[in-house]
Amino acid sequence: MNFELFCRAMGLNPAIMTDQERSHWQKIYENCDTRNAQIEKDAFCRVFKVGPKSFNKEARVVTAAVLTDAPTWMYDWERGWIREILPMETCRIPAQMPLCDTHNTHTVKAVLGSCRNNRAETVGGLGQLISDLVFARDADSQNAMEKVEDGHITDLSGGYRVYSAAYVEEGETYTLNGRTYTGPVKIALDWEPSEGSLCPIGADQFSKIRAKSADQPGDKNGTTSAQSAAATSQRSSDENSQEAKAMKKTFEQFCRAVGTEAAALTDAQRSMLEIIFDAQCKELASDAEIPADAKERAAKVMKSTREAEERGARAELERQSEIRSMCSVPGAETLADKLINDKVGIEDARKMVLEHLRSSRAPISTPKTTIEGGETSGEKLVRAATHGLALRHNIAVEAPAAGANEFRGRSLMRLVEECLRSVGVNTRGLNDDEMIQRAMATSDFPVILSNVANLQLKAAYENSEETWRDIVEINNDVSDFKVMTVANFGGVPVFSEVLEGGGYKAVDFRENGATNQVKTYGCEAKMTREMIINDRLGAFLRAIELFGVGADKLIGNGVWGIITSNPNLSTLGDGTTNALFSAAHGNLITSAKTLGNDGIAAIRLKLRQMKGLKTTDSMNLRLTRIAVPSELEEQARILTENAMMVVDGVGIKNTAAGLQLTVEDRLSANSDENYYGFASRPIIQVAFLNGQQRPEIVRLNSRNPDMFEIMARVDVGWAPIEHRYAVKAAVE
Repeated sequence: MNFELFCRAMGLNPAIMTDQERSHWQKIYENCDTRNAQIEKDAFCRVFKVGPKSFNKEARVVTAAVLTDAPTWMYDWERGWIREILPMETCRIPAQMPLCDTHNTHTVKAVLGSCRNNRAETVGGLGQLISDLVFARDADSQNAMEKVEDGHITDLSGGYRVYSAAYVEEGETYTLNGRTYTGPVKIALDWEPSEGSLCPIGADQFSKIRAKSADQPGDKNGTTSAQSAAATSQRSSDENSQEAKAMKKTFEQFCRAVGTEAAALTDAQRSMLEIIFDAQCKELASDAEIPADAKERAAKVMKSTREAEERGARAELERQSEIRSMCSVPGAETLADKLINDKVGIEDARKMVLEHLRSSRAPISTPKTTIEGGETSGEKLVRAATHGLALRHNIAVEAPAAGANEFRGRSLMRLVEECLRSVGVNTRGLNDDEMIQRAMATSDFPVILSNVANLQLKAAYENSEETWRDIVEINNDVSDFKVMTVANFGGVPVFSEVLEGGGYKAVDFRENGATNQVKTYGCEAKMTREMIINDRLGAFLRAIELFGVGADKLIGNGVWGIITSNPNLSTLGDGTTNALFSAAHGNLITSAKTLGNDGIAAIRLKLRQMKGLKTTDSMNLRLTRIAVPSELEEQARILTENAMMVVDGVGIKNTAAGLQLTVEDRLSANSDENYYGFASRPIIQVAFLNGQQRPEIVRLNSRNPDMFEIMARVDVGWAPIEHRYAVKAAVE
């Protein structure tokens, strides 16, 4: 596309431009090749001329600008043609990305080399992403390099992905880092380059760009051109109003109706809003109103995620403050900026500071604790002190480390001194407050306290007497906090005869899907300067013990709360929603007999008659466990533990003998007479993030030098996933 055609596309008349206006738009045109296009949802590419700053043939390196922050006209599937700005300050600059042949990222054969040493520079007031294009040694890559060197290939295209963007409407302004932009414009608030590509100039005036996804707009070869994209935009705008009304509401329309933009959503926000959209708005006409409860749920989602982002920002400020605090001691001052800029976590930063102090300071001649082993001196000290303090407070330790006994009777202040000496700090002349502050910032002392707390937390959690594990399945295959679908098929397939020469009959598995979601739960404990000086580690560990019990009780409340609250569940496979225990589910006995052989027999019959998704399929389930409130414990034990019973003076066989028994006081919340029967499979799932089934200790980024703060957290979720394997006996 030449300059005149570009101006017409922009609604400008080049014939009446002043010299100043022509110069202005000419510069934009030069940085706005019409081959710019959206090639995938949130994935784009821009084309620039390869203007090498330098060419080192021996090193196979050419330096060039891959992307700039100049306003560039892009085709956006949601908005059509719109100016887009890629601010360099919002860019996630990768250390390296592939150099490809014409955006072909589907095969390693198309990789010509790599874009290295990526950095943002300002040239003539224009922000640019500069890369060193390093060509590979193979023949194809060398041929491409020679074509660039000889000027045969002049176009360099940068591929990138936009994670978050702000759409500024016409007449509105948006200020970012002191720069004000006037709409209409799209500003990338979070974006990341993904690859650089060498591109030939197409024969057509609209050079085409290969699409990354074959199901996106384009021709049959999977290409999208600026011309075809513009035509598609024009056709969609010319649709008559009746056709538009017949169209279904899109996710983008839903987002605008609830006050946000789909392109600006984070992954977590998009995942949760899509669930609301699919459940309540997907089948609505495009001009229909969004239900009020859907808007309310969406508003809660946006509020909770914004709060999470704010917590993340506060955590980052605390991380920086903690690092600067630990680097304030002599010898570590120069490390702070590097640790902060490299995004180093608190514990890793502490280790790096300790290692720096150990390597840069001469050892002080002081009495040494005798600790043997193949670890470093710091690691040996941490292990021995951790095990010694644990044994002192009756916390079980498998295979205590060498030297642990020497720390069993050692006070916390003596341990503080030991930790400081191990990193070369002379404690002579320091008072208790000064030693505690330095130990918290620069020694292994906080690590030792955290380790002991973890041992106490683990022991308390494992020794808790909660009963929720009796009736749940554990899911350890969870890697994020997104809502997940739990697949339950509610039955088994029916095998049919295969006749000679005949085919197999397909089984229709109608998936009955429930959902679950892992969330973070936690609480905080503090160990003050006074507690350290007064050697009150026992009081601190008592609080940690209660953390462990509390974490187990949290899950118990959630699991048994499902049983007693009887929530609605969609597990019939026909889209209907019914109470977990209900007549529709066939797992509720109303006017049930009190707990006894007759009542147990009624539960057993219900399970035997339970139907799968196909109501003709009998599942023939076997009763394996009963759960009763604490008021029925003695009666339940007589039923389950005795092989014979006396009825009307006659000894008869007890058919309930051998059943597993769970006694749970929370079941008394609704009735002290109701009881429950369970088959071999659970009806509730408890999911743990990355399989971490126990709560863990996390150091908080404390800015208070007089206090050691820790947080105990557990990432867990619970939800009902099935109704067929449990029966409730509701006694009048």
